Amino acid sequence: MPSPRTPERPAAFTRGELLFGALCAVLWFLGSSTVFYALSMQAAAVFALMYSVSFSLGAAVVGTPVAALIGFGLRGVRPRWIHLAVFALYGLAVGFAAVRLLDALNHGFGLTFSTLGLVTIALAGGSVALGRRHAFARADRLDRRPTFLPRAALGSDGRGLD
Repeated sequence: MPSPRTPERPAAFTRGELLFGALCAVLWFLGSSTVFYALSMQAAAVFALMYSVSFSLGAAVVGTPVAALIGFGLRGVRPRWIHLAVFALYGLAVGFAAVRLLDALNHGFGLTFSTLGLVTIALAGGSVALGRRHAFARADRLDRRPTFLPRAALGSDGRGLD
């Protein structure tokens, strides 16, 4: 399949690249939050991880279409740092919404502006930016992959030695 990237749209992406970036964001969040919760809350780490898994998967399902729209809007923007900054802000917003929802489900537990809540929000922002970075890296690898020409384009002997 040819690359969707052109000089006019240097940051265009495929559905597969989008889903790869979303999966990477979820995995980065789960990995970093696991370490953070285990170090900070030892006994409650399993409880926190239970929420992390469900909320990160839910955020991926709900948030990936919005990420696609953001990426679609940025496909003509060449500097990658702009993409990473926008996706980090998006991740912060998703993290804030998830922590607020968890707080509301626990009847105003006060999690949102606690250290735990703020670090969780920061981890979400970083994870989404890293997901976008991994999607860029994958797109670069795919674009560098050799393409194979049809036999007719190679010449009569099929090796391009005519």
